[in-house]
Amino acid sequence: MIKTILVTSSGPREGKTTTVANLAYAFAEINKKTLVVDSDLRNPSFHRLYNLDNKVGLTSVFSGQKSMEEVVHNGVLIPKLDIMTSGPQIKNPAEMIGSKTAADFINLAKAKYDIVIFDSPPTLAVTDAKLLSFNV
Repeated sequence: MIKTILVTSSGPREGKTTTVANLAYAFAEINKKTLVVDSDLRNPSFHRLYNLDNKVGLTSVFSGQKSMEEVVHNGVLIPKLDIMTSGPQIKNPAEMIGSKTAADFINLAKAKYDIVIFDSPPTLAVTDAKLLSFNV
């Protein structure tokens, strides 16, 4: 059974975030415990879509400052839909995404959720989505 989905495209503004939002809502509506992760650490947008605080998020988990449970926004729109924003911008996003810490986070998320959906940056602009795909 599929536990993770990574959504990317070749370039910016091609509907990745909208696609992730629609997929996540559909999974949560059929009673799947769903986590959306904004893994676009260079140009995050998911927090704006749902008007969520982005002071902590994925980068806070990767840096060891917070746990996954501390940064997830629970029950956004509907009870089974949780969202993790990207968090504060960092200097080395590709290095963080390709780290063992990222792999450990993904394994933890897969254990806690029925489906984990990653909103990632475009593939032609940066290597982040490619690196993330190795762990997803």
